[in-house]
Amino acid sequence: MQRDQIDELILASIKDKIFPGAVVLIGSKDKIEFLRSYGTADGAKNMSDDFLFDIASVTKCFTATAILKLIDEQKLSLDTKLHELVPEFGRLDFLSPLSVASFLIGKINGAGVDDITIRQLLNNTSGISNLTRVATTIAYITRPRSEGLIREFLSYYPLHKSGGKALYNNMNATLLGLVIERITKKSLALAMNDLIFEPLDISQMMFNPPVSLKNKIIPTGQRIGRGLIWGEVNDESAFLLGGISGHAGLFSSASDLWKLGVVWTGEGRYKNKQFIKPNLIKEAFLEEAKEDNYVYCLGWGVNNPGFIQNKKFKIYGRVGFTGPSLVICPELKKVIVFLCNRTFFSRANSEAMNKVRSKLTDLVIDAKQ
Repeated sequence: MQRDQIDELILASIKDKIFPGAVVLIGSKDKIEFLRSYGTADGAKNMSDDFLFDIASVTKCFTATAILKLIDEQKLSLDTKLHELVPEFGRLDFLSPLSVASFLIGKINGAGVDDITIRQLLNNTSGISNLTRVATTIAYITRPRSEGLIREFLSYYPLHKSGGKALYNNMNATLLGLVIERITKKSLALAMNDLIFEPLDISQMMFNPPVSLKNKIIPTGQRIGRGLIWGEVNDESAFLLGGISGHAGLFSSASDLWKLGVVWTGEGRYKNKQFIKPNLIKEAFLEEAKEDNYVYCLGWGVNNPGFIQNKKFKIYGRVGFTGPSLVICPELKKVIVFLCNRTFFSRANSEAMNKVRSKLTDLVIDAKQ
């Protein structure tokens, strides 16, 4: 492993103020091979490898895994229709200019809600657009945490036919979180604990971490109206939804993220126990859909530029807006966890952040060839 080059990459990024500090973990399906912390949490406090980070959209990996676990338990299937579990979606129960506009545009485009499946939510081919981002921006400015926001989100009609081109958005994972709640009859936080955290010995991952853990939590920067975001989810819509959503909200240490990577690089096994059947893991990797230069399978991106440049192998990953990434290479049985708080200095440095993540992945993968 090119440890010196990894150190050089991360320390140079800290010097360039892409982020104040980071934790890097590299492991196999059997063990952690490299775990190191760099820099500071906030420009002053030294980083530690057991600190908790807001993992933003990396939460989607856990939502997808929970869905596959329920499929493995035969409580639903990839072809289960969304409307069977969330019948209120797209029904205009909440009238607003956005919901009416989405309905009219969707109808013109031949979109519908009755044919959307779990499979399409997982690989972003549901036809659902990112209207929730517009609504979140409005709500974020005009009102504090809103219990009615999810009802508003559910009123938006898909803008495109399902089963076509992939359209990445947060609403797909938000809906999957609701599906998990409807099937388990538990809150998403409790369902995640039962389905994933306990079976995988995950002890430092949670939604809405308690104040008692604040000293172990990495701040993610300043926001107008919220001040320094420290111990609360950075994502606006997850924040407005109470800090718990299928698309964002989880806080985690590096070692706990590695455990999910173990399952996905080990054909669904963890500690010699079958967590998810191998054929389901294989199917999840094979279900690919494209959106321009991006490819998605069931719950993961595939060889996407946000985390890889060298595409000699199939590399699967998920990146988060606040900086983190979870990257796996099943062929090489390799797991790469990168945690940082790139939004601490700026929310506009995503291109530089992508280069750092991609370079890290390349260094690890090249070393294994």
